[in-house]
Amino acid sequence: MLTVAPGVSFEVELGSGASTGYTWELLEPHEHIALIGTSFRQPAAATVGDGGTQVFELQAQSPGHHLLHFVRKRRWEAQAIDSRVIEVNAV
Repeated sequence: MLTVAPGVSFEVELGSGASTGYTWELLEPHEHIALIGTSFRQPAAATVGDGGTQVFELQAQSPGHHLLHFVRKRRWEAQAIDSRVIEVNAV
């Protein structure tokens, strides 16, 4: 569980191999948590095709306990190969 302050941005990091076409998506817009942006980070020593971390920058809009649903899939495919639920406690 992540504990965050409302109005302050925070990050969710999920391991990813973007070169495979599989990326993480936040399933649905969340009423109390805003998606600011996403990026992909690789270690400095990474070579072409190496995995990395997909980073979601988010901001809690109001206090409370929230669940964020992420799925990992190719954009053109309907079926996800992985999913994660991240609990966020905004206080």
